[in-house]
Amino acid sequence: MAAPVGSAMLLSWMALLGLLGTATAFFREFSKPTVTSLCFLDSNSCVPANFTSELPTTVTDAVSACMPRRRFGRSPAWGRRSSAFRLGGKTDKLSCIATQLNITSDTGVDAAALDTVIESLSSNTTFTDQLKASADSCIAAMNTTLTAEQQRVYVLTCLKLSQKSDCKRQDENTTLCLNAKTLVKCPLGIQSLVDLSTFFTCKMQAKASIGISMFTSIFSGDFSSSSISDSLCPTLEEGAKAAANCSLQAAGLASGDTVDLTAVQTAITASATTTDSEKALQQTVLSTCQANGVDTVDAFLDCWATESVDGCVTSIAERLATGSTSRGTGRMPGRRRSRGGRRRFSGGGRRRFSGSRRRRTGLFG
Repeated sequence: MAAPVGSAMLLSWMALLGLLGTATAFFREFSKPTVTSLCFLDSNSCVPANFTSELPTTVTDAVSACMPRRRFGRSPAWGRRSSAFRLGGKTDKLSCIATQLNITSDTGVDAAALDTVIESLSSNTTFTDQLKASADSCIAAMNTTLTAEQQRVYVLTCLKLSQKSDCKRQDENTTLCLNAKTLVKCPLGIQSLVDLSTFFTCKMQAKASIGISMFTSIFSGDFSSSSISDSLCPTLEEGAKAAANCSLQAAGLASGDTVDLTAVQTAITASATTTDSEKALQQTVLSTCQANGVDTVDAFLDCWATESVDGCVTSIAERLATGSTSRGTGRMPGRRRSRGGRRRFSGGGRRRFSGSRRRRTGLFG
């Protein structure tokens, strides 16, 4: 009688091992990083179809090591790292990934190491060559005063936004959506040249002219995103131009169809919402528009939107990078500290949900 019992137990163990093997394979596949979870790329039509299946283990392991972990009954934490990593913020994750991938050192970004990582991402050389070109541009435009820690956040943020905006510029309609965001959402946008009350009034007029859903799409999320159909991008750009033109007229930077470029120059210098590096970028844009003979309002807005995109990318990346260290918390600028100084992920489900809603309306939407 013992033999049949032993055989039955052996079969049971074999069945259990088989189930464990299947489960392990499932969870291994399920836990593979997505394009979005990489944090330094945007999930869009320009990413190769087989992208995630080609990712090397050096990249997947780096991303996995930097993902917040949840233990039963406890808030997400960043493994056994320092308290700075337990915040679970975007900047912490970017810094962690950059460190894990060895693309930075104590002195800053290692351009050659970053190129090596990019080359390993895909066999599609057209895609990786474009990413490498974007990385080179990001590094060339990087503020030399950024610390090594800030450079980690800056370079990966800049890489993602560059890839995102470059992809949008490959289609006529999505280019118009990008232009709309650039005019009134980007730190270099027209809103930075006028006072807040003036821009708010013009924004409300744009809301009335193009509708609430379109209005929301312009003024929320990150500058290179849009929540509406691509076919509506022409209308979206029209609304952004209306708000921008209204702002120029109200601030005395334009009269009728004529833009006063000298007044724009003065407004750039006097702006209280832009940094010195952003003022320099705006000055470069203005000089380009002047060299192109721009004098009408419509031509000026077209030029400003087209020439500001790359500056917007580096400006937003720098703002995120410097904001992550100047506050000493790793929180996004403008983010409220949770009650009692607790981490943002503490508290009940309702609090976590409201936090995710706030993230969607921040710089990176």
